[in-house]
Amino acid sequence: MSLRIRLLLGGIGLLFCGTSVMAQPLHIYYNVLTQQPTYVCGGDTLDQAVVKNREEVYLHLTDLNTFRYGVEVTKTEEVPAEGTGGGLPFLQNLVPGGGLPSFGGMAGGVDPLKDISGDAGETYDEWSGEETVRGMVSAEFEGALLEFRTRFEDLLFEMDDTERKMQKLNTTLRATMAQRDKVELARREIKYLKHYPNLKPQQITTIAEEFIKNAIGNKPDDFDMLSIAEEQAKSLRTDLAKLEKLRGQYHQQTQTLNEMREELYLMGVPPGNELVQELDNSIGEVHTASLKVEENLAKNQASVETIVNTNQMAYTRSLIELRYEIEQIRSATFTYTERFAADGGAFRLNPSLYALDTAGNRTGAAAVKLTPVRVGVRGGLRISSSVGLSLGQYFSAPQDYLVREGVVVGADKDRFLPIVNTFFHFHPYSNGKASLGGALGVGLPLTGTDAAQSATFLLGPSLVLGSRDKVYLSAGLIGGRVQRLGAGLEVGDPFSNLDGVLPTTSRYELGYFFSLSFKLFGQ
Repeated sequence: MSLRIRLLLGGIGLLFCGTSVMAQPLHIYYNVLTQQPTYVCGGDTLDQAVVKNREEVYLHLTDLNTFRYGVEVTKTEEVPAEGTGGGLPFLQNLVPGGGLPSFGGMAGGVDPLKDISGDAGETYDEWSGEETVRGMVSAEFEGALLEFRTRFEDLLFEMDDTERKMQKLNTTLRATMAQRDKVELARREIKYLKHYPNLKPQQITTIAEEFIKNAIGNKPDDFDMLSIAEEQAKSLRTDLAKLEKLRGQYHQQTQTLNEMREELYLMGVPPGNELVQELDNSIGEVHTASLKVEENLAKNQASVETIVNTNQMAYTRSLIELRYEIEQIRSATFTYTERFAADGGAFRLNPSLYALDTAGNRTGAAAVKLTPVRVGVRGGLRISSSVGLSLGQYFSAPQDYLVREGVVVGADKDRFLPIVNTFFHFHPYSNGKASLGGALGVGLPLTGTDAAQSATFLLGPSLVLGSRDKVYLSAGLIGGRVQRLGAGLEVGDPFSNLDGVLPTTSRYELGYFFSLSFKLFGQ
């Protein structure tokens, strides 16, 4: 196939594609951030927004934060020098100030649980167990002191093991409490996020997903917030029960330590023994540290129990509200769509944005007008009127009749008939381009005194030029009354003056005309 044939077929294909496109609705995708429209019809992108008369136009506002802005779109018939709305910088004025608060701190939650050792520190490593029995005044106490030291070392290891277990549970409880704070943080910050200025919709979605993942992890789309709250409460109660058991065990070990200190004094070792003094100091330090641990444990456990028993419903409520926020974010399309009918001439769609508060209600801030979108319209019947001047001529020229030498004689009048006329024009909408229509009018001749010629009727095609101030070029048939011979007489017939006045009659005849007229009113 030659290149010329392929190009020809391609041109024909484009012609038919354009024809089919015009028969489908026009979709205008208007990016709110850039205020740039894209015109799509039948899957094809158009350079201009043009539809047939009576077709539908869909306006889609994209990249629109529907949590922060509401939309109003007005449709106005196109007029010259129509102003445009504000640009993107004005969007920042819808909600003055504002912004995401600092993410530091966790309002509404509890302080992270302190380490159970508090300021007591570790004392178990201070006793190495390698010392020898020093300062003995008599060998009779040597065996008793060595056995006492062994029991003391064993007790220290037991207390150290118990404290490590309690510390592990305490860490788990602290993590659980921190997770509760993350839920509250995510719930609160996502509310601010939806109204944060200058964020693209994709950024809102991404940041919200980060908050959600940090708060509840990678949960499936159908996760149950009530189940999460119940499972966490159950886990907290289980850990608290384990901690309570370990606290009892630790308290008993502390009591044993205190009893061993009393036992040391009752052994009867003479004063000044170095080993006894070291054992006494070590027992005292460990006992003081263990009392501090018990105090911290009691405070932490009380805080957790208060949260579980009194704040569980508040936490459940926060989880439920977070789920609402998740569903809102995930289901948001960040678009606005409205349908319009092309039921007149070219028109403009004027979108404007108004600010919404966190409850979705309109605020008192002034709406921001975006750049209007112009839509051209093709086809459709228009009716307009005009007044102008026509030049007409009958197919048979009008005549004056007289009798000369007993014969009827006819003399032709002027062939051209100037007429002042008014027209009703019927034509498709052409958006300022030339279009062909029809004209029906009535006129008054400017010459002649015959009352029968007081009205003429005009019918024919017309060429419509111009947009608002239209000019009409019309031509066609003209009909009007013309004086002709009556009583069956014709020019050349004999007629005697004795027979009376030459009989004539008024009848309609056809001719043709050409007219130039100007628009009066109408579409």
